[in-house]
Amino acid sequence: MITDMQRARYLLFHLDAGSDLLRPERSYDIALVAKFASLEDLHAYQVHPTHVQIAEYIKTRCEHSVSVDYLSGSNKSTKYILDI
Repeated sequence: MITDMQRARYLLFHLDAGSDLLRPERSYDIALVAKFASLEDLHAYQVHPTHVQIAEYIKTRCEHSVSVDYLSGSNKSTKYILDI
C-alpha cells in the first residue's frame, strides 16, 4: 500500500521512515517524517485520496498514533508521525 504513495509523491519534498532502535518504554515503534516544499503542499497532501486511504489503513494496524506538523528551519513544512 505504501507504493500507492507514488501517486501523491509530487506533493512530497522528502519522505523517510524507520523503526525505533533503542526501544525504551516511552518510545513509539515507527517514525515517519514527511517534508513538503510549502504549507500549501502539506494541506493538499492531508486531503489527497491516497494519503487518506493509507492513513485509514494505518489506524487499523496501530494501537496509538500521534503526529506533529511544524515549519522546520529551512521553512519547509514537516509532518512527523509516531506509531505503536
